[in-house]
Amino acid sequence: MGLSHRWVGNEAAEVVARTRLNCYGNARKEGESFLTRLADDPRAGAGDYLVVERDGQAVGTATHYDLTMVVRGREVQTQGVAWVGTIKTQRRKVVSGNSSEKAVGVATYAMRETVRAARERGCVASALMPFRASYYEHFGYGVVERRVDWTIPLAVLQPAALPAQELNLFDYEAAHVVGGGDYGALVDLRRRVAQGGQCDFYRSDTHWQVMLRMNEEGFAVIDRDGSGRARAFCSYNASVENDLRTLRVNDLFYEDLSALRGMLSYFGSLKDQHARLIVSLPTDLPLHLLLKESQVPHRNVSHATASAKLYTRMQLRILDHVKFLGGMAAGPGGKGAVVVAVNECEGTTSTFKVDFAGDGAVRCAPSSASPQLTCPDTVWAQIASGELHALAALQLGLAAGEDKSAALLDALSHGQLPFSREYF
Repeated sequence: MGLSHRWVGNEAAEVVARTRLNCYGNARKEGESFLTRLADDPRAGAGDYLVVERDGQAVGTATHYDLTMVVRGREVQTQGVAWVGTIKTQRRKVVSGNSSEKAVGVATYAMRETVRAARERGCVASALMPFRASYYEHFGYGVVERRVDWTIPLAVLQPAALPAQELNLFDYEAAHVVGGGDYGALVDLRRRVAQGGQCDFYRSDTHWQVMLRMNEEGFAVIDRDGSGRARAFCSYNASVENDLRTLRVNDLFYEDLSALRGMLSYFGSLKDQHARLIVSLPTDLPLHLLLKESQVPHRNVSHATASAKLYTRMQLRILDHVKFLGGMAAGPGGKGAVVVAVNECEGTTSTFKVDFAGDGAVRCAPSSASPQLTCPDTVWAQIASGELHALAALQLGLAAGEDKSAALLDALSHGQLPFSREYF
């Protein structure tokens, strides 16, 4: 009755697809679509699919992606976690692992093994985009990303007031030849956007090809300057939703806010054919200020206005605190050191010293000194990523320690909030 596991690759695609079907499917007839979706996702390969078994029967699964996250300009090796599930007949059953382990459920077993494998592979962090965040908090994952879905009537966009842009329809056919058409400029743009963001990810060539195939069902535009350098890219689909002709953005990359304004200008020019635009953007971008009507109503109104829906998505677990923080470029001004103790979900405590040089450079090393700030791993992920100010964590009762030390750690929150343009 014990649980066991194995990490497999594409040679076990049918087992993985069938297990996913038994976890997530609505009907047995969907089996072929699960197998096709698995084959169409090149981000995982040899040894990246976890199959949890009980008496030789697959009862759970998870998937590991090798990703590179950019944290304040630094590249951090990160595990992406996806497709964590338990088959329908094993939900909420507590079963034993091997003889030395405490009895656990299938999903718990899968997550513990997934985190263990991430450490073994040298990952500095692990990230996921969950169905239920509170469950993954049990494994040390803190919510680090807030997003806003904007629904914008095209009538309130201001195409005439925005700078003229050299926008062209994207050449999908040429892009399928790596380096052909607009593809090289697009890859360069995506990389620059990740480097300039916070907790964003690079996109591999193989993943690009998958995304381009998916986006062929709609349209895309690319903004290139006179030298051929891409400034912005957007793919979108048109459909009728709630009796309104709607443009829904899939991919959106822009090198600066001027380039974003150019894309909004493009969508504003389509108001004779479409009624509204739906696009997801970071919470720290005041999009309403770029609209003819800057109001996001607090009451019922009869005139055209944008609406905004706030939600959270990505969760992060920091596996190696020293490597995650060391070399990071924090906000300027703070100078000094703080000893931090992070209470890990496994029952251990990680203690380390964070050194701020005053010029933004951060150094980090293990420490045996008394901590000046203590918090759970979930909260520390939010502080270290810049999603939550350390001083606010103290005031909210999420951490314990000294106000002075927390204020120094607030340098980690300098700059953009975490925002991922990838989904896994």
